[in-house]
Amino acid sequence: MASATISGLRDAVNQTLITVGTTLRLRYFSGTFAGGAGSYYDDSMTWSQSGTTQYTSGIVTPIGTRGTDAFLREQGKILDGDLKFYLLGTLSTSGTMLIGIGSPPPSTPREYYILDPGPIARGMNDASLYNVVYGRYLQGG
Repeated sequence: MASATISGLRDAVNQTLITVGTTLRLRYFSGTFAGGAGSYYDDSMTWSQSGTTQYTSGIVTPIGTRGTDAFLREQGKILDGDLKFYLLGTLSTSGTMLIGIGSPPPSTPREYYILDPGPIARGMNDASLYNVVYGRYLQGG
């Protein structure tokens, strides 16, 4: 009987995402409150890009009608026009980030911000094989 290893499964998932996926841009941001320390209620935030733009491969699909997608849609957390991104499990998906489609960015780039519930790691035995992220088009992005 053949046995599978976590690293072998991760490699297979990564190869699938790279082979059938599209190029994505990940940009990470950090935010500060404009009013300074102790001033958080109703104050605007200033966002600045932290780090460099990272390019990767991932699968982009529309929102489905069953399972987790239906549950999140019923809660009002995702809408019909949102997208679902499947990303490599080794990518950092914490913090505030934007996902752009294409490399180099098209003349009218489409940027998506991450929706609640945030990245959902799918894996086995505490090892992340891939991440599922829901994104909404950022107007003017």
